[in-house]
Amino acid sequence: MAIDDADDYNGSGPVMPNVESIEQNHYHPFARPLYLYINKKALLNPAYCYYLRFYLENVRDYSKILGYAPLTESELAEQFNLLSAICPENQTGSNP
Repeated sequence: MAIDDADDYNGSGPVMPNVESIEQNHYHPFARPLYLYINKKALLNPAYCYYLRFYLENVRDYSKILGYAPLTESELAEQFNLLSAICPENQTGSNP
């Protein structure tokens, strides 16, 4: 459903719900991040670190398949940096 919030910053007229308008922060009503919460204690188990790495390596592809707007490249890089900070390198491998 296209929306028109009467804010010319977003452009004149309705804003279509597509990946581009979501990534540019022009379409908001039904676009919000999905979060994955991890217990810090669980990260002591290498399996969780491996899982998180697998998740991050595949989240963009699966998001598109499932009809979600994927993380941007910069958002994904930020998440890989956070993962590297909390999981030892030997538990997650190197960044792609």
